[in-house]
Amino acid sequence: MILFEEKMRHYAIIVALIGISTLLIFLLTPLQSYSLGFLFGLILGFISLWTIYYKTKVVGRATDATRKSAFSLIWAGSGFAVRTALALFAVWMALTYPAYIHLLSVITGFSLIYIILLIDMIIQFIRKR
Repeated sequence: MILFEEKMRHYAIIVALIGISTLLIFLLTPLQSYSLGFLFGLILGFISLWTIYYKTKVVGRATDATRKSAFSLIWAGSGFAVRTALALFAVWMALTYPAYIHLLSVITGFSLIYIILLIDMIIQFIRKR
């Protein structure tokens, strides 16, 4: 379980650094709709990653403990629905406010989390070889 917590902390630091740089781009350049869309997608993508982390944590606790919380099991089981709803909400916001939030930037920010995961797995695979 500690490995997952360390990974999540590592991903949170990466997302925070990317978020801060995106916020600086928002404040210092005229690319506000692009950077706001990217930041919005990045935040919702991180929330999506957090639901995966929480599901992993709940499943790990369910195997260790005899007492299971019904709410935590339902929340963990609905992870796919929550992640899909987050993605649809991000696209809906971009389509509703196209002058403020750029659609492709939202999709890029949302998918960046999965790109970070992929790069991390590739680096781990190379280190183990």
